[in-house]
Amino acid sequence: MADQMKMDSAQQQLMDEAITIARRIVAGEIDPNEGCAGIGRINDKLRWPDELLAFGQLAHEQIGHEHLGMTAENCRPDILAESRKLIERHSQPHAGG
Repeated sequence: MADQMKMDSAQQQLMDEAITIARRIVAGEIDPNEGCAGIGRINDKLRWPDELLAFGQLAHEQIGHEHLGMTAENCRPDILAESRKLIERHSQPHAGG
């Protein structure tokens, strides 16, 4: 994808960890909110790459925004959807190489 940055091995290891967490979320092995918080921390470490932006936002929104109607519970469908997208992006061969 055009928005995927070129990563060194340490950055790639963090991205691989995010993908593993996403797989565990979709498989029901970990709580979506906890997994999202974990991917959100990875997002911070990687300096907000485009493909993890939604997790950063969802991790932020799931705590302390109840007065705006955003709760951990109602973030779950979006977390699952973003997890599936991340998995899909990284299960396809990259075009051009």
